[in-house]
Amino acid sequence: LYFQRNVEFRSNVRSELTTKKLKPSFLRKLVLYHGKQLRLGEKVALVVGSSIWDLLIVENIQGNDFDDHLKACKEFVLTIRERYPNVDLYWKGTSSLHPHRVDCKEANYDYEDCFRSTKYLSNSRVVNLEEKQRKLMEELKVPYLDLYPAYYLSAYYMAPGDGRHSVPALNE
Repeated sequence: LYFQRNVEFRSNVRSELTTKKLKPSFLRKLVLYHGKQLRLGEKVALVVGSSIWDLLIVENIQGNDFDDHLKACKEFVLTIRERYPNVDLYWKGTSSLHPHRVDCKEANYDYEDCFRSTKYLSNSRVVNLEEKQRKLMEELKVPYLDLYPAYYLSAYYMAPGDGRHSVPALNE
């Protein structure tokens, strides 16, 4: 499926999904990456989601309720539906984290960044967010793509010293 002519993939937004970042980051990049295809009016499947950045960015830690994140998720979905009625929307669920694989001396990024970003690296937070996102998507009638089990069983494929990034070969 991924390698068919009519399938396109773009890298992630590289930001947590909050009400402050929805328009300048997520909606702007949606138009930048896919605006032409979305405006053509043809039937399009669009997969969106946000999770790991929402869990690990220290400046954005929202506690257990994730209220602002969930409000932004809802606004994101409703905005896409309003602007692009031709889109079949799908929500990509959370991935798993692997704190047992973290070794900031081995990780392929700055030691201090590794240390800061792994402060909240726990699967209990992932499961909590996953349950809240799944419930919201059920309410919004958006199909939820549950990838957590696949990520959970893939610890072996994490980059050396890293508990959240896959080996580069899986990201190509």
